[in-house]
Amino acid sequence: MKRSLCLSIFLLLISCNSNSEHSDNDTKAVTLFSELWNIFDENYAFFELRKVDWNSEKTKGFALVQNANSDSTLFEAFCFILKKFDDAHINLEADDLDAYCNSAKTPDFYKEFPTNESFSTFLEARNSSLKKLNIAKPITSKSGIFEYGLDENEDWGYFRIKRFYGADLKTLAAELNEIMKPLSEVSKLIIDIRVNPGGNDETALLAASYFFKTKDLAFLKQVRNGPNHEDFTPLDTTFVLPNYAFKAEYPTFYLLTNGASGSSADVFALIMSQLNNLSIIGTNTEGIFSDMHRDTLANGWRISLSNERYFSKEMKCYEGLGVPVDVEIQNKRMDANQGKDMLIEYITELNLH
Repeated sequence: MKRSLCLSIFLLLISCNSNSEHSDNDTKAVTLFSELWNIFDENYAFFELRKVDWNSEKTKGFALVQNANSDSTLFEAFCFILKKFDDAHINLEADDLDAYCNSAKTPDFYKEFPTNESFSTFLEARNSSLKKLNIAKPITSKSGIFEYGLDENEDWGYFRIKRFYGADLKTLAAELNEIMKPLSEVSKLIIDIRVNPGGNDETALLAASYFFKTKDLAFLKQVRNGPNHEDFTPLDTTFVLPNYAFKAEYPTFYLLTNGASGSSADVFALIMSQLNNLSIIGTNTEGIFSDMHRDTLANGWRISLSNERYFSKEMKCYEGLGVPVDVEIQNKRMDANQGKDMLIEYITELNLH
């Protein structure tokens, strides 16, 4: 009788402790989700554009996270919610779990070239196609940010920008001066920002300055700044200033883009798109123009999101759409395997007629 009574009490204590631990986990999960929800509610710029009903997601989110019985399952729940935005500037990072989540779908280019080996095949195909323009394998700048080449007759030039970060503006200006000196002498130029993940607007503006003859409006932007989802600061105007040290005259030149050209690569394409003698070839840029607003949850998990809207001088917002191309061509693995970069092949054929 005593043994049976003691066993009952013991099982009751275990049950109480288990319920208490579960209750603590529920409270922690709900508190953290409330924090995440509020950060987005107060700062995110594109609920309507991304077709996310955030108030509805609050109810669904609470129900979802209450079933999370560990930090790992809670992280997965948060990631599931954030994936609904399909915004590459939305990131969730948890160092304690060694976990990372990005909201965006994989760009088509990375589906075609998903590995380092396949990307090397793409670059080899690019080099092969450039040879048809008598451009040898491009030279990489000291910073590793730029690649460039030109043919012996100074007819064609090629200029690739791998990213818009990685060195200070003074260093980049010195490299660009060295690169643009010979490239300003060619009659036809290809600028390549495919697979450029971005960086900062200052570098994008610096690179664009070599191609403008006069001061021009680069873009306008506004920042989310109020409790309502449509509360924004007044529009702020940014100008691109011409670099008068180089007077490059290109009757026609080309910008190569794809869906893996994002952030300040989007911005660079937006700035350049207003040049009448520029033709954009490839596929639309990624469409994630905003700087990233960063915050940290109480448990140390880091969040970034888009809190700004960018507009062209015609007041068009290409968020989620990307800067449109004049000629749509995709790079395919089967073409690269045959040594062909179809964007450069198109330009070559175009100039043979």
